[in-house]
Amino acid sequence: PAPTGALPVSVRTAHLRDTSRRDPWNPDRYRELALSLWYPALPSRAPRASYVTARESALILRFHRVEGVPADLLARFRVHARTAPPPLPAPARGLPLVLLSPGFALPRSSLTGLAEELASRGYAVAAVDHAYEAPAISHPDGRV
Repeated sequence: PAPTGALPVSVRTAHLRDTSRRDPWNPDRYRELALSLWYPALPSRAPRASYVTARESALILRFHRVEGVPADLLARFRVHARTAPPPLPAPARGLPLVLLSPGFALPRSSLTGLAEELASRGYAVAAVDHAYEAPAISHPDGRV
């Protein structure tokens, strides 16, 4: 469903890398986090974001043993948030931040509806993926 708040919503993806420590699950790499940031935005005609990438869709569907549908099915869905329009100017006190953390091996995209709803009501929202738990996490270097 569409967000019920009065504010337009935008989403950006970020990747954080901590070069001060190694990943506890893969010591050959530094610790990394993939996250999505939703926020109240200025009105925009920017395209609506995809729910996930085509590769993520294929891996999520395979992980959940969904058969008989196109592998890129989840990537075909457009969410309500626009891709990276400028944020709405924040009040002097800033925006309240909500951190969303999925469980049960779900990706951060599973919290999209909740994140969009909160952002449409004036919250900044960050959702993180859990490396080696979520079935698909895209990284800037092309790794999934």
